[in-house]
Amino acid sequence: MNITLEPNPSTWAKLAQHHFNGLDDASREARAAAGLPTDRPIIASGHQPALWHPGIVAKVFAMDELCKQIDASPLWVVVDTDDVHPDTMDTPVRTDGSQIKLEQRSLSASCEKPCVDPRDRPFVPDELLGEDIKATLANASRSRSAAEQVTRAAFGLLGATAEFITVSSLAQTKAWQSIMDVVRQDAEPLALAYNAAIRAHPEAGLTMLDEHPLLGWEIPLWHLDTEGRRRAYEYEIP
Repeated sequence: MNITLEPNPSTWAKLAQHHFNGLDDASREARAAAGLPTDRPIIASGHQPALWHPGIVAKVFAMDELCKQIDASPLWVVVDTDDVHPDTMDTPVRTDGSQIKLEQRSLSASCEKPCVDPRDRPFVPDELLGEDIKATLANASRSRSAAEQVTRAAFGLLGATAEFITVSSLAQTKAWQSIMDVVRQDAEPLALAYNAAIRAHPEAGLTMLDEHPLLGWEIPLWHLDTEGRRRAYEYEIP
């Protein structure tokens, strides 16, 4: 397997320090409003709340190593605005035909199948879980939400540390609203630039944004409601 990383990892430390040295007042104000440090670089990554597969674990280790190199603060963005259940755990099960399949079970003591929403309160872990998983979930029970609880537990199992911030909390900041204002005002050029990038890199397998006759241009965000997630359009931005 060949893996290409761009930019080259050997340049990450220099690029992060250069970016921090060039921060403007608006960027520092946005950091302060989100409760993030303003006196050092921040190395950020993130994902939906879960006990992750190795690909996401690799991001945690890369972030941790880079922060050690340049004395930066690690920041993990908890995507609590997706249609996911943070108490989900994929478990290998052997069938009668001796084949192995994955079954979803819940990490929570209150339900057999995943039932916890990201912004629910932290849950009590199932007694049947392994001791390490059960202990890390219990240790994270003072988190602000189930999404943060599971993310903290995942970091605990990996022996890693970070500051955590949820997308739902970021969405309350002035900086976020400024971005949404730009998306609302420039939805068409945004969509056209996005589509041009997809055409330039068809190997990415991404879907082009389209224009709806009533809702305007599609934007690269999800619209969430009680039925799950669907494509979002410019005229739906609040």
